[in-house]
Amino acid sequence: YFGATQEAAYTAYVNFCTGRRAAGFKVVAVTVLPRSDPGTPGTFEASRTYCNSNIVANWATFADALANVGANANIGEAGDENNLTYYTDDKVHLNTTGFGVVASIVAPAVSGLL
Repeated sequence: YFGATQEAAYTAYVNFCTGRRAAGFKVVAVTVLPRSDPGTPGTFEASRTYCNSNIVANWATFADALANVGANANIGEAGDENNLTYYTDDKVHLNTTGFGVVASIVAPAVSGLL
C-alpha cells in the first residue's frame, strides 16, 4: 500500500495468502488493477507491475489458483481506470460493468477449486 516498498507490498500479499491457506482456506491470487486518483504516488504503476509480475510468476507457491485481472485489456492496463465504461469517475473503483469483467475472470478460478 502507499508508503511501502514494492517488495514489502508483495511480501505482505504473499504472507496474507499463505496465512489463509494455513488456516484451511482455498486462495485465489488476484492481480492488482491500475489507479490514478489524486494522491496516487508516481511510483504506483511501477510497483503494480512489479507485484503483478511476481504474483503471476509465483502464485502456485502461496495460492491455489490465479485470477489475473491485471492482464485484462479492458480493466487491467495502465490508463484503463479512465474508461467510465468499466470504472467510476474516481479512477480507482470499478462500476457494475467492470465488476462483471472481474467476475468473468475470477469465477473460473474459483470453479477450478471445487
